[in-house]
Amino acid sequence: MAIYNPLSTYRYSAKVSREGRLVNWEEPFSVIMHGLPKDAVVLSDPVSSYYIAGLTGRFVIAVPPTHQEADNVEKGPQTRRDVMSVLDQDVDLKTTVSLLRKWDADYIFVDLSASGVAPLSPQSKFDRYSPNFEKIYHKGDVSTYQYNPALPFAVSSTAMPTLRSGLNVRLAEDMTLASYSLDEGPVEIGECAAFTLGWKPLHEIEENRRVEFWLTGVNSGHAFSETFNLVEDAALAQRLWKPGDVYRETYFVFIPEDLPLDAYDLSIGLGGGGITQKEAALTRIRLRESYEGRDFESLTGFCEHCSGWMRYQGYAVARDLGATMSKSIRPIPPGDYQVLLTVYDHEGQGSNQVKVTLNGVSRVVEWHGTQEGEREVSVVFEGQSGGSDLTITSLKREQWYIVISEVAIVPLIREH
Repeated sequence: MAIYNPLSTYRYSAKVSREGRLVNWEEPFSVIMHGLPKDAVVLSDPVSSYYIAGLTGRFVIAVPPTHQEADNVEKGPQTRRDVMSVLDQDVDLKTTVSLLRKWDADYIFVDLSASGVAPLSPQSKFDRYSPNFEKIYHKGDVSTYQYNPALPFAVSSTAMPTLRSGLNVRLAEDMTLASYSLDEGPVEIGECAAFTLGWKPLHEIEENRRVEFWLTGVNSGHAFSETFNLVEDAALAQRLWKPGDVYRETYFVFIPEDLPLDAYDLSIGLGGGGITQKEAALTRIRLRESYEGRDFESLTGFCEHCSGWMRYQGYAVARDLGATMSKSIRPIPPGDYQVLLTVYDHEGQGSNQVKVTLNGVSRVVEWHGTQEGEREVSVVFEGQSGGSDLTITSLKREQWYIVISEVAIVPLIREH
């Protein structure tokens, strides 16, 4: 749910409106007030969101820093980055959908006259994917879109991923799964996994269809599912889907933030129209959970002569040896894991070394100053008993500092 309480700015926003400074906005706000559900979450730029919250009482995601709630100061910068990323046409579709799902956004309000919005060309992105983003209002610089998360995205020939073909798995009397593709690397918790499926109708589609994704944790046994509409209108599909042709659509399955960190077996099925449910096992995917170095506990502010781990911009930084920083992570189930550190390497300055301790088991990671810039180093923990403790201790420093920007944990997949 959106983190911003829409009631807190009502009086000020109403006062500004009465002074006549929002005359041109009366109609779009009236549409929101009278046409959107009272519990709707509207994503927009921070200034527009501020007025939407105050004038309509609808939930929003980000407001200007001068008007945010005291308990939201820490999250404020991230929410403002997120909403502007959604509006940016250069931000890819997977990231856009992940952010919409992260904040439970139902609608997108675009005002090209708002500060910083026009250069992002948001309308070109949303207009390209209709009916996923259904335009329910447009006048002048202002448009409002309804986001429909249950609809897959049509795949253009220019954006066609590499597909695993030759499946021909018959999931219904009138439909086979001919091909599919998926994210090759681990999927970050709190983001979307992208699956492109190639459907081949065998004859005319007579009933509506829905696609169901099931994911089951290999170690945790935790299961969850998500459902999309494959054929929402059978009559329309009869005109557009020709028997024997393959139609490719992309499904963005959101990975909830409370999902156990695990490897998951993926299977899909077709439902609806009274068909007998059939299920096809496709693959196994890995999840990934990342933590920024600056978010570890017990970090102090940066100073040249301070001891322990320090916070410098987005990094955790240490000069002293034997300094330990910790992070209380969400519990991981028993299994095998890889811990990845994104470190900053100073070229030609020797090597650094830290001890990573995951739930009481320690491993040493060392990296050498081979080239200037960030790089990723990793260590494997086999036979983890599970838990929620992660600590990092500085052991050796031959460079100016030990610098860590991110720590990630990924379950290892053993062959079936």
